[in-house]
Amino acid sequence: SIDRRRAAHTLKGSARAVGAWRLAGLAEALERELASDAAPAVAQVLALIDAAADDVSARIAAERPRAR
Repeated sequence: SIDRRRAAHTLKGSARAVGAWRLAGLAEALERELASDAAPAVAQVLALIDAAADDVSARIAAERPRAR
């Protein structure tokens, strides 16, 4: 759907803005797969995006100042 493609596009831009290049590349791949309506590939890319997002979250958490 157009909403899913728009969400993938927004994720791609946001990931690029913070330097999360792997996540941005996966979001771009998701855009392509959604445009071609390739359901099995979409599921695979979504699983990779989930893992990449977890990695980005962990990196952000590691950069936060610790409470003293």
